[in-house]
Amino acid sequence: MTLDTTGLDNRIFTAFSETSVRRYIFVHNLDTDVVRWSANAVEYFDLPGEYMSGFGKIWTPRIHPDDLCKFEQDINAVFSGIKKKHYAEYRVRNKNGNYVFVTCRGVILKGENGESDLFAGTLINHGIADFVDPVTGLYNHYKFLQTKKELMRAKQPMHIMLIGLNNFSDINFTYNFFFGNIILNQFATKIRNMLNESSTIFRMEGPRFAIISKCSTNAETSELYTRIQELAKHFTTDEDVAIPLTISGSAIQVTDFNLSEQSVYNYLSRAYADSKYKNHSELVFYDTSMQATYKDALVLLTALRQSIADNCEGFYLNFQPLINPDNNGIIGAEALLRYKDSNVGEVPPGKFIPLLEEDACFFDLGTWILREALTEGKSFLKYNPDLVIDVNLSYTQISQARFRDVLIEVLNETGFPVHNLCLELTESCRNLDIQLLREEVLFYKSLGIKVAMDDFGTGTSCLALLRDLPVDCLKLDQSFILNLPNNNVDEHIVDAFVQCAHKLKINVCLEGVENKFIRSLVEKYKVKMHQGYLYSRPVPLNKYLELLQNKYIVLA
Repeated sequence: MTLDTTGLDNRIFTAFSETSVRRYIFVHNLDTDVVRWSANAVEYFDLPGEYMSGFGKIWTPRIHPDDLCKFEQDINAVFSGIKKKHYAEYRVRNKNGNYVFVTCRGVILKGENGESDLFAGTLINHGIADFVDPVTGLYNHYKFLQTKKELMRAKQPMHIMLIGLNNFSDINFTYNFFFGNIILNQFATKIRNMLNESSTIFRMEGPRFAIISKCSTNAETSELYTRIQELAKHFTTDEDVAIPLTISGSAIQVTDFNLSEQSVYNYLSRAYADSKYKNHSELVFYDTSMQATYKDALVLLTALRQSIADNCEGFYLNFQPLINPDNNGIIGAEALLRYKDSNVGEVPPGKFIPLLEEDACFFDLGTWILREALTEGKSFLKYNPDLVIDVNLSYTQISQARFRDVLIEVLNETGFPVHNLCLELTESCRNLDIQLLREEVLFYKSLGIKVAMDDFGTGTSCLALLRDLPVDCLKLDQSFILNLPNNNVDEHIVDAFVQCAHKLKINVCLEGVENKFIRSLVEKYKVKMHQGYLYSRPVPLNKYLELLQNKYIVLA
């Protein structure tokens, strides 16, 4: 029997089908009930062929049983005309028998007579990482890690350089995120044109790039960095708009193949931080003289990873009260991460959190923090059913599509009321694409969760985010509050932020209310919340429960 492929067989479908390894397209002829899928999807999910009849009976048995009802409800709503577009996230079994998360979007198309004749859309496979960055067209950080691994295993000497644009959030704010992406694209293209055939450039996280050179010396790497510095300093877009930029950078020569692949990148990242924060953006070469310092950091990072692998042993939470300044009543708590190493004792957050923020294991730790905060937080609600718990989110969590499922799973496991949860967007989240960040915020709010912007005021991009993100609360960074006694400029800045938030009907929390004098200075700002040492330091669960029993903080 020959399948009727009317409306399905064309070259454009083939072109789109072959340009992505994880984004699949499909077209379903509603008259003939024949569907066409990307060849990559056919191979990955072991489907009978590119063209199939009766696809529903082929696809639904592959959907995870727990997700099948949700999928069928959505697809039936579309075909019955209740919904205009199909959108569903669920798990599907692949050819190896493993379930992977997918996001499926589809729409019904109408023919010349106005009758529905085609159902078309895309399915994104979150079990596969694309190797191409959509903004710059470069290979991305997944491909970088793969390439580095392959070259090290082949014992190929190489130089790796990590470079990043400084204060790129200012560009996004001054112009917009769309124009910022244009700059990234054109800047990357100009660097790529500088490179010889033995070098490859990759787009890393945020406004950062890595270059792997197989045939290079230290002098040549330094010379290339100088050329890129000059390119940035005199950068002009293809439309002749002058946008002066600055960069920071690090480099490492890889000839010792006994080093672990992770150690190479850790050393490179630490040297990059030195370039940005200590060496005035000059290129910092990792060498053995740095090894003692970097090794200490690596030893700590290794211990942190092991702790996370051991069900986050050594990590625990403290809670800092959020205070109603009108009556000193406790109205919330921020969950703050702490770590105690079995060998060296208590490790300050400022020492271990920067090491973890860009590490892949932080996703698992973030899940543990969320679960622990909500589990312990349920005990708070018997003292105050309206109390809100703030939990910080990082770039590492929000940037992964599976976080939505993790969030829902933890809420279901703990039974914690969604209206008592506030997710704080930390500073690292500002590196995310604004549209992606907006979609995530809208998703959290659709569940009934509150969203706050943490460290507000640091970096000018926060104003652009305030314009684009429907947040419920601004947590004004403590640097402004602590400086009020010494700088009347900060007084005007705080006043402007508070007035802006009030007009937008957004709550404000003032962080850094450390003493009575500072409190007296901020009393004129009629805000909903204070947070600071004047009221309480972050305390363990049992101490926080003792504070809740009194309901109010009594100031000495």
